[in-house]
Amino acid sequence: MRDVLPEIERWLADGKQVALATVISTWGSAPRPAGSKMAVSSQGEMSGSASAGCVEGAVVEEALGCLRDGRSRRLHYGVADDAAWTVGLACGGDIRLFVEPLTPLLETPAFDAWRSAVVEDRPIVRACIVDGPAEWIGASWFLDAGGREAGGLPAGLVEALRPRAAALLRGGSPSLVDAAAGETPVAIFLDVTRPPERLVIVGAVHIAVHLA
Repeated sequence: MRDVLPEIERWLADGKQVALATVISTWGSAPRPAGSKMAVSSQGEMSGSASAGCVEGAVVEEALGCLRDGRSRRLHYGVADDAAWTVGLACGGDIRLFVEPLTPLLETPAFDAWRSAVVEDRPIVRACIVDGPAEWIGASWFLDAGGREAGGLPAGLVEALRPRAAALLRGGSPSLVDAAAGETPVAIFLDVTRPPERLVIVGAVHIAVHLA
């Protein structure tokens, strides 16, 4: 989220709508890991990357459709004989994405909590429903390293997810998990934003000079 947030805010300030595409799972030699993001404005502008260029054009089209009808989408891209020359991953991998219009989230305090954590370099986890009843899709709950929470999910889900979210704040990679609200099954993407890594360079040799 850190990489795309400045452009998202600029587009919003210009009165544009924004869709966010997030890689929610990968298989094989996928070009970008789970959690990678690409933002798309209602004018077709792009920021970030979902596939290092392999299927970006197709994702932009889906994102624009998402902004037109207001409905989130789950996308799946891989290599198949009938798609090798149209939409596919040349690396032979498989990726799944969740594309959502940001407007519903922007209208809640939860987005402010997400934005503040990113800007202030504080770790934060977002739990987002990506599959389940239509009225639940996109519902989000956030937990930061200080134990602060924002947003909400259907009954019982927050309690079930809190230990996983807390563990993810300490380490690990974003993941797609199955859960249930009562008897209703849902798929939830647990995403994490952490401060950028620090690189410590020891030794004033010529390699260190160029690296710095």
